[in-house]
Amino acid sequence: TTRLQDSRSYSARVDVTRDLTLFGRSTELQFGAQYDDRSKEDTRQTLEIVPAMLKAAGVAFPSPADFAINDPYKGNLPLGYAFRYFSESGAKAIWNDLHGRGLSRVQANTSETNNYKVSEKVLAGYAMATTYFDWGNILFGVRAERVENQGEALVNKGSGFEQVRVGDDNIVVLPSAHLNWDISDQLKLRLSANTGAARPDFSLLRPNYSVSDEDEVISGGNPSAGPEKAVGVDAYLEWYLPTGAFFSVGAYYKHLSDVLFSIEYPRFGSDVLNQPSLDRSEYAYATTDNGGSGYLGGFEIAASQTLEPFADRLGLPDWASGFGVRGNLTLNTSETETPDGRKVPLPGASDLIYNAALPYERYGLSTSLSWQYRTEWLDSLGDGDILGDGYWDEVGRLDFRASYAFNDNAEIYFDANNLLNEPGIRYQGETWRVSEYERFGARYMIGLRLNF
Repeated sequence: TTRLQDSRSYSARVDVTRDLTLFGRSTELQFGAQYDDRSKEDTRQTLEIVPAMLKAAGVAFPSPADFAINDPYKGNLPLGYAFRYFSESGAKAIWNDLHGRGLSRVQANTSETNNYKVSEKVLAGYAMATTYFDWGNILFGVRAERVENQGEALVNKGSGFEQVRVGDDNIVVLPSAHLNWDISDQLKLRLSANTGAARPDFSLLRPNYSVSDEDEVISGGNPSAGPEKAVGVDAYLEWYLPTGAFFSVGAYYKHLSDVLFSIEYPRFGSDVLNQPSLDRSEYAYATTDNGGSGYLGGFEIAASQTLEPFADRLGLPDWASGFGVRGNLTLNTSETETPDGRKVPLPGASDLIYNAALPYERYGLSTSLSWQYRTEWLDSLGDGDILGDGYWDEVGRLDFRASYAFNDNAEIYFDANNLLNEPGIRYQGETWRVSEYERFGARYMIGLRLNF
């Protein structure tokens, strides 16, 4: 079975800027509008080899040995039995050969429970003004969005699959104000009152279901899932030292509402997917839903310094002045209300995140060796049983990046990620209750970047 995905996006935008005097101060006024029309279609098709067609043509039906792989078992768990791996590309090559002789065929839409089409239309407008003072500037504005989404899918209503179309729309208005105060040539204070909204992804809005009778789980989208919203304030103090160093410290707080959760309800509660002698109404139901309100608050510090200002003083050669150091630390606290009324941390938010890097910039060469770490974070909600909610465990990553610019138009680059092959570990409720353990290996990429 082959999965086909088709995504399309159309966008139009206009922006207008005008300089004027407001309250006796020089002000830059900006306003504009944007229209986006996006869609995603997900279908399945089966590449089928028909025995009757082969028999009529006097062609033997392919044997599994024709596309088997003789590699030994790659896992470490003792299975107590043996099996062979098979080559997907080898099986497709056999099908393609038979198809060229008219001895195989394509069956489209072979999985009613996985086909869907979701579209989204967004009309947005904004207006903002930046007023300049001797001590800095104030920026204030508002953005309004009207979002209309529609989904199509095949749903089993008891007598077979039928086409279902559902849709929803919402309007959000997002004002904000920012103050940038130049306390001195070295110190800058930034204050902000802001709002925001995050819409669910296309795949979360699909109006269809995927059924696993083996696991007794039904999963599907939620066309009624709305955007999660935030109203926040933050303050940052930035210090630009004469040595070229940078240091900042800041704090932030956001009030959250309609937070989106990946949740598994204990039972589906409907007979629309039942089959003769098969009751699926008691299956667990995994979907995305809006919860209640909550908050996210935190504290952040960042610093960077190069060796260049100290090179002459320390008697270092010119090439050594390209070394530097960068780092940042974020401390978070959060709480949100789940769709079933429990209090949990904000999904995806770690209590501690830090990054440290050793960069080098000289003679067109740019390199960076960096370490990134974050503590555990909530990934999904459990179904209320003793196992608890799903978390990703703490993880660190060592990465290396390098590039060399031959000139303004040509640059070669090399990226190496996850050099220590740190595992990704998911657990339910307690760290010892591991539900997933994967090592992804290091990943390398080299390329040439051309600018015209």
